[in-house]
Amino acid sequence: MNPPMRKSAAITLLIVAAAIWIGWVDRVKLSELRAERQRLVAESAELGIRPAGPDDDAFRITKRARVDKLAEARHLADDIIALARDLEWLKESGGQPDIAIQDRILDALERFRALDADQLMVMIAGFQAAVGIGDDMRGTILSFATAELAGQNPQAALALLCGSGNPIVSGPTRMSQILKSISNWAASDPAAALAWLRANPPEFIDTESMERAVVEGTARSDLKRALALIGELGIREPGETLRKIAGNLRDSGERTQFLRLAKEFAAADPGRYGGEEMMGVLRSLAAGVANDGYAQGSRWIAENNLTDREIAAMAGSIGHFARSDEKGRWIEWMAENVSGENRDGMIDGIVRNWTQGDHRAAGEWLAAAPDGPAKNASVAAFAKTVAPHNPQIAAQWALTLPPGDKRNETLKAVYKQWPLDDPESRAERDAFMTAHPVD
Repeated sequence: MNPPMRKSAAITLLIVAAAIWIGWVDRVKLSELRAERQRLVAESAELGIRPAGPDDDAFRITKRARVDKLAEARHLADDIIALARDLEWLKESGGQPDIAIQDRILDALERFRALDADQLMVMIAGFQAAVGIGDDMRGTILSFATAELAGQNPQAALALLCGSGNPIVSGPTRMSQILKSISNWAASDPAAALAWLRANPPEFIDTESMERAVVEGTARSDLKRALALIGELGIREPGETLRKIAGNLRDSGERTQFLRLAKEFAAADPGRYGGEEMMGVLRSLAAGVANDGYAQGSRWIAENNLTDREIAAMAGSIGHFARSDEKGRWIEWMAENVSGENRDGMIDGIVRNWTQGDHRAAGEWLAAAPDGPAKNASVAAFAKTVAPHNPQIAAQWALTLPPGDKRNETLKAVYKQWPLDDPESRAERDAFMTAHPVD
């Protein structure tokens, strides 16, 4: 038997089991989960592991006829409650979810994702009334269900979350779901969302947080109206809201429109918003620009006629968000479009981060990169990052720098980080320092 493979299979099953409860469903395709389950079944068969639970009949999935949608919701609520009890029993007994349990989870997940708002309301009522499950599990299930309801029918979600009596969910989860609900409502009808807020201000959330959520939701369908609302509502620190909007824009067209509107917004009060506040907003656009890829992202920057200061504000963040296979191209772009100490500092941070995550790709790019200030800054950052792990390689890279201050500074950093765990390492360091002394 192969213990590491068994451990891997068990961990994967636990992850899949957790997905339905902690909200990963929006980021995980059921087809991928099915494929992973099938791989684990095959893996288990090769190891002689029987892919079934202790009582096959108790864990067998039954296909219920769909009498009507509300009956199906009640059936599903019962199934999830039973599954929750079994998972709690497994946790208490130290057991692991087996393939049959995973099948039940996937079946429940598929059925859950097909529910409409009315069915979700029925399910939530069932979860509230359920007996035999712990408060933590009940709260997690209810949180997942209300989060789904907030996407489908935010008005209904708000009624549940803000109703009198015992809250359906509590604490930070309740507040975040209320904000999500009113934001979703504002995306389709900002006027109605604001009217509801005026008539039903929650006592446990400050009004401005709710208003920010309305603005952010409105931005998903009407950027111009969203930025106008910032002024109309008197948002005290609009920079944070603008940054959130900037980070959620879906494509380059929206970024172009937002950039124009944000500059108009800042121009209305340049003393307050024309400085670093606006640069922060521009930095929030960087992830989207990087995700577009180098060709489209660099073209977007050129087409929008950004000033040198605006380009510098975005450049470092773009480099961090860029894909590993494009970081080098962005560094070369920075060599042409960003000048001075700002550029070297940005490149240093980008290359250090890149090297920590993918040192092979960073090294391959460095080997082929054209000579110049950007490469020199990159070599220095690469050498300093590699030094604690492979000081000989780091020192060799440092020696490729032109003689001068940067080379001496980099060699000093490498020598300082050279591991001295044994006499051999110390001798290697001393020999290299003798051959290549620095001031």
